[in-house]
Amino acid sequence: MKRGTPSPEQRLRVVLLSFLLAVCVPAGLLVYKAWTQVRWQVFHEHRLLAERLVAAADARLAAAVQSEEARAFDEYAFLLPADGRRSPLSAFPVSESLPGLVGYFQVDSAGRYSSPLLPVTDAGDALTAAEREARERADERVRAVLSTPPLRTAGVSPDIELAEELVAEAAGFEAADDTSADADALAEGNVFERLVQSVSGRQSRTSNYGRVDELELDARLESKSRDAVASAPKLQTLRKRRKEQVAVIDEDRLAPRLERGMIASAVPESAPLLAGKAGAPSAAMFGMVPGAVSSDIAPAPLDAPAPTSTSSKSLEAGARPAPVENRARVRVFESELDPMNFMHLDADHFVLYRNAWRDGQRFIQGALIDRERFFEQALRAPWRGSSLAAHTSLLIAWSGEVVALGDEAKSATSAMPDGDLLYRTRLSAPLADLEVLLGVTELPLGAAASYLLWVGLALVAVLLAGGYAFYRFSLGHLRLSRQQQDFVSAVSHELKTPLTSIRMYSEMLVAGWGDEDKRRGWYRFINDESERLSRLIENVLRLARISRGQAAVELRGHAAGDLLARMRPLLEAQVQAAGFTLETDFEEAACGARIDADEDALAQILTNLVDNAIKFTPGDGGGHVELSCRTHGPGAIRIAVRDYGAGIPREQMRRIFELFYRVENELTRETVGTGIGLALVRQLVDAMSGRIEVVNCDPGAEFRIELPVSVAGGD
Repeated sequence: MKRGTPSPEQRLRVVLLSFLLAVCVPAGLLVYKAWTQVRWQVFHEHRLLAERLVAAADARLAAAVQSEEARAFDEYAFLLPADGRRSPLSAFPVSESLPGLVGYFQVDSAGRYSSPLLPVTDAGDALTAAEREARERADERVRAVLSTPPLRTAGVSPDIELAEELVAEAAGFEAADDTSADADALAEGNVFERLVQSVSGRQSRTSNYGRVDELELDARLESKSRDAVASAPKLQTLRKRRKEQVAVIDEDRLAPRLERGMIASAVPESAPLLAGKAGAPSAAMFGMVPGAVSSDIAPAPLDAPAPTSTSSKSLEAGARPAPVENRARVRVFESELDPMNFMHLDADHFVLYRNAWRDGQRFIQGALIDRERFFEQALRAPWRGSSLAAHTSLLIAWSGEVVALGDEAKSATSAMPDGDLLYRTRLSAPLADLEVLLGVTELPLGAAASYLLWVGLALVAVLLAGGYAFYRFSLGHLRLSRQQQDFVSAVSHELKTPLTSIRMYSEMLVAGWGDEDKRRGWYRFINDESERLSRLIENVLRLARISRGQAAVELRGHAAGDLLARMRPLLEAQVQAAGFTLETDFEEAACGARIDADEDALAQILTNLVDNAIKFTPGDGGGHVELSCRTHGPGAIRIAVRDYGAGIPREQMRRIFELFYRVENELTRETVGTGIGLALVRQLVDAMSGRIEVVNCDPGAEFRIELPVSVAGGD
């Protein structure tokens, strides 16, 4: 082979690796695409769960806000002015109709603070001292938060100083008299509103978590999932300014008449009155009918006749009730209520408030909300109670700034979560500045991914095992092909050499050359070479029969000693022709054992082993070969052939019985052979249910054949 030309084994490896790459690359891409599809499907299912979770939380918050927007103007007082009952908001402890609710409040146009927890006066409120003290403590918390000036931090707007001044002004006017000139001066501007305008200073440092746009969340899967199916429609609540009218009896004018037994009997058609909210008096309560426009009701004298009922038809026809002489004063208030607004007041509180207008005056009505409790009740608790909590991270942002995490154990300085963005949305108005983000920390791929993983591993294992098996098979085929080529060369040489000698000596005999002694030597040489050819041809034919699966041996019962005795002359002639001597060591017990064997096959085995011993013993004769037969355990005999040569290298002992294999050393290069003798020996021994092994002795090597005993005894 020329230098630089790759060997057949190298070419085989290159072709096989190219084939494996050609198969593995598409298979790997197929498995990867299937895995990404499974991952996306699981991601999409979790995103739908997240969407439903946030939508449910948003619906609950929207319902709570809507119920707050439906409250009447007068409910923010301790007593309902219409009938003197307590307001629903005066209940204590404060009922958490809103998540994280601290308390309700009202601020009038002059900046005066009031709460439905406490009455305006101490008279007739029916509060015990302990209850009043508890209510005052709860009210003080709300008052303190609303009147606390903004914190001074780096980068805060200069308006904070103005806000602090306004807080001081508000505190001063709470103690001022309503009729003071200063109150009139401040009535034109709501102090709380001016604080709201400066609330940016309070919100400048609400969190150390960072901003949403700084998060390392991969939104590709979320975008694909969002585009795959239409999202549920965003919950929209009709939020607009509403008006309410409430009729309140002027008690100062009504009380003297009630003491004299006078009652309201009728109202003019011009007295307007619309039904108010909870706690507002009805038209029948004041003896009024719908459509009235006047605000005065005259009480009837005690001796006046009872008024007759007026049907709705007569009213529609323009009939007027009989006028009465005395009337009671009923004031009709019309309030204009704005929708609720939601604001981040400071690092710990939210405020839900609205503007309310009455008699040209503006009021601020709302509720103070604890931020952490709000997050816990509205968002964290539903998320923690769902199956998403184990695999996702919850982030809550306000105006683009992350203000809370779902895991309370994380500190403000902890690293923000990264990974895949599962779901991101804003809440419904007025909480639209609140943004909810769910990120995937560990996506449970489930049984489908496990199945796909095992399929991928099995595919890789099959490809690798198949490639390795194909490589070994092809490599063996290459070696077999090379050995067959060597065998053909060796057989050709083995056949050509004796045939050439036989032809030469036969021609000399035909020509009549040489005397009688020389002719006898030529005849003996021709005989030996012909026997050598016969053994070679017999080996080849028997090997061919075994390769085709035909019966190699015909077993019959024989005494071991008789078999060896019949083979001894053949073996002695073989060793004597090579200039060697044959030494025998037969144990009597072993010779008496009966074995099942094929006489011709055993003769060929021993002939090949003796020939191998002669071939690998150095020198030009004068050596000896040893043949022995001994018992080996209770059920077998051992027949051994030993030479006194150089022995066999240990690393090649297992391969000398392979077909066409020859020991690679200087001695084998100087000897003839085909490499089929020992391979044939092993196959014939196996056919007779025996085993063969070779061991190195000092010196030489010994081939041991173990054959099972069929019947113990003699002939």
